[in-house]
Amino acid sequence: MILNMATNQKKDNLLFKVEKSPKGSVTCEASIQNKVVCSCKVNVNFSDHAWIIASWFTNEDMQGQGIGKKTLAQAISYLYGHTGIPEKIKYIWNGANSYVLEWMQRHFDAKCSCPIAVQKKQADDDWESHIYDLDVNKTLSYFEIV
Repeated sequence: MILNMATNQKKDNLLFKVEKSPKGSVTCEASIQNKVVCSCKVNVNFSDHAWIIASWFTNEDMQGQGIGKKTLAQAISYLYGHTGIPEKIKYIWNGANSYVLEWMQRHFDAKCSCPIAVQKKQADDDWESHIYDLDVNKTLSYFEIV
């Protein structure tokens, strides 16, 4: 079980604030001089021991510096310390910026939860076509958790 608490940690000129919500999600914000430059949210589904990366944004002028990776690593490290290795890690991708999907596929073997055959037959956008399954070991390794 995750404890209700907030932690602050300073690393590489960044101040990280990690908070657990009563509903089981963990958020992390990275700040430089009291300005939030990156944030992420990871939901925890305790019934199937899954982590769902629900949001992950870095200010455009701060991208390409590793801040996003460090921020999500803080949230994932917090979860790992409180829940252990999950059975599943999922990422909700909003469909913008195709380089994000290519990056996820390259580093985490991301696969859409909704089969392509199903996606082709749907007339409109559905939620499941935005959820990607990530390889747990590759994800934890990439963020230097294990």
